[in-house]
Amino acid sequence: MTILMETRLSSNLYIISDVNIRDNNNVITHIPLKAMWDTGANKSALCLEIPKANNLAKIGTDLWGYKPNALIRDKFLIHIEIGERCFESIEVLEAPYKATNFDIIIGMDIISLGNLSIIKTNNGNIAKFEINED
Repeated sequence: MTILMETRLSSNLYIISDVNIRDNNNVITHIPLKAMWDTGANKSALCLEIPKANNLAKIGTDLWGYKPNALIRDKFLIHIEIGERCFESIEVLEAPYKATNFDIIIGMDIISLGNLSIIKTNNGNIAKFEINED
């Protein structure tokens, strides 16, 4: 079976929940986000104000960038819904900048699970993300 998602490059997706919220049987909320697909990012990341504004629970810290200039950033465990597909228990960092045109960076940790194509159209670029589930 192929799951296909076609969307504008600055696409909408949802954090279904903070894993800690879901595990405590609380209400699972959908937090709408605008995404930027970034093949140069090893990990996915949330922009600066998103974790605090949505009461996400920090699970630790990790490095953002490369030594010797790497920054220590907070890390969160979330579920992300892209199209009809849910990616569970994804570790994301808090990026060191505020959201402008996007709220989350989708990095290679998610992109590598499928095939990402960028298609140029008269109305702008479209991201096509396919996941084969056999």
